Formats: sequence, structure tokens, C-alpha cells
Amino acid sequence: MTKKLKIVSIIILTIIMIIGVKFGREKEGFFVDLQINKLYETVNNEIGLTSGNTEKKSYELQEDILKSRDLIKEFKDYTIEQNKEAFYNSTVVDWSVKIDGVQQIILSRIIDSINKAKQVKSIDSINEAKLSIPNNLPDKWKEKFEDDIRNIKIHEGLIENYN
Repeated sequence: MTKKLKIVSIIILTIIMIIGVKFGREKEGFFVDLQINKLYETVNNEIGLTSGNTEKKSYELQEDILKSRDLIKEFKDYTIEQNKEAFYNSTVVDWSVKIDGVQQIILSRIIDSINKAKQVKSIDSINEAKLSIPNNLPDKWKEKFEDDIRNIKIHEGLIENYN
């Protein structure tokens, strides 16, 4: 190889390396942004479906809430992993507020049913209150509501008739 050819080869390789370093990072950033956009769209669509279908039965609505919360967590974890959480914190909070509003609908249904059981004081109203608690409700709430129902039964002397 001649000296001129070696110099030209070195220059070409140097230019290729500079281009690779310069644009390779941008391409990687584009991929990260594309993933965030896909996740964002998925979560946003799920939140819209969940908050738009509040007339569903409590169990089905709770399933939607759980799915939405999982997607929000996945999105949040991914943005943290990519050091982009600062750009999306307010979005995650907005989504969480929407889902909390839907969760409140279920909790209100249960509370209304328990209050009715306290007023009516019948086995049927107590059974209805018990059935208003979806099986997939987080345990911290489910246990509290079930305790409230047990307290009604004990207080009213209906426990031996309750199944």
C-alpha cells in the first residue's frame, strides 16, 4: 500500500468513526424515545378506557384499575431507568389521580352498601354489603370493609344466621 493510500484510508476511517460517535448516540436516544412513546400511548389508552367505563361492575372495574396501575408502574420504572423521569413525573401523577378517582367509585359503592346494611339491619342487606366487595380489591381495604360488616352482624346479633 502506498503512503498516499494509507493516509486516505486513515482519514476515511477517522471520518467514519466521528460520524458513528456523533450519530450513533442520537439513534440510541431516538430508540429510547420511541419506547417511551409506545409505553406512553399504551398507558394513556388504558387510563382512558378505565376512566371512561365507570358503569362496569366493581370486580371488572377493579381489574381495569389493577391493569392501569401496573402499566403506570412499568412506564415509571422505564423512565427512571432511562433517566427521563423528570420529564414525565407530572404525567404519572395525572394518571394516578385519574385512577384514584375511579377507585373512589368502587370504594363509595362499598361504603354505601355497608351504610345501608347498618340502617336496614337485615341478613339480605348484610349479604348485599358483603357481595359489594370485589375479590380483587386490595387486601388493606377488603379486610377493613369485611371487619365493618362483621361488626354490624355482631352488634345486631345476626352473626349466627350469616353465611
